[in-house]
Amino acid sequence: MGAPEIASNVLVRPEVRSRYSGVLEKGVYRDVMSSEILKTFNPGDALIEQFYTMPALRLPALLFGDFSVLESLYGPSSRGFLGRQKLRRDFPEQGHSTYIFEDRFGRAQEYLLTARREHQSQNIFHFVCIFSTPEDKWYDWFSPFFFLLMDEAHRVVQGYMNRPGIQELRQADEQFYITLALRNFNRGPPLLPSDESVIIQDGHDRGLSCWMPFEPRKKFCFAEYLRQFLERLGHQVPIYDTLDGKTLVPYQCVMVRESWMELRRDVLAALKLQKMAYRFRHGGTTAP
Repeated sequence: MGAPEIASNVLVRPEVRSRYSGVLEKGVYRDVMSSEILKTFNPGDALIEQFYTMPALRLPALLFGDFSVLESLYGPSSRGFLGRQKLRRDFPEQGHSTYIFEDRFGRAQEYLLTARREHQSQNIFHFVCIFSTPEDKWYDWFSPFFFLLMDEAHRVVQGYMNRPGIQELRQADEQFYITLALRNFNRGPPLLPSDESVIIQDGHDRGLSCWMPFEPRKKFCFAEYLRQFLERLGHQVPIYDTLDGKTLVPYQCVMVRESWMELRRDVLAALKLQKMAYRFRHGGTTAP
């Protein structure tokens, strides 16, 4: 029940899940999902320290004797374990959602989880989990326990994907980032605040009366431009050119929505002055 309208949004980005685990997660899952963000590389790609093994991986660890993760199976580990966690949407196919956990120090179970919506069904999803094992052997005595494992895994995943607070968590995930775009720079690259070059009087009281052309390292990249633009305004915030594993087009970038809303007024006011300087330099009636 309550499945997302967009099928690829069924899994939540690791950094969002970690940030809101103590707020939106409820009941036993508040402890099970406890974690800390150490670094966000890109939206859907983060280094996370967590203290529990994911519920669906507990029985496989016991069955296959993966003793490296037993410490955190049924309670919080005395030591957190680091993992690079990635979410890829519309991968490997449109509408799919793939979650990857890469262990950094050999103390956690690595896995890949893929979810896709069943055809002609809004609320039924098909999950495939691929995980590593300490050995590449299959012993005969595994077989009867394997079917028990499958039944229990189905129960655990169903409970996890319908846990209390999951709909609120998905809503927070959908609103966590904002995509920005820059257009109308056909007559040359946009400008940056400078100490020389184009001078406009209107920006003098804000220290933005001088402007110079932006010089990209290679091809134009809005993320690179906006990062430099904000730095010259005295702000340093993460800006990304990928989203959930997909590279954006050059005139788009992504920011945390909360950060953008805090800076939006100042940035738009400065860009208005940039437009004046751009038209003064290049002529015409349009400007980025």
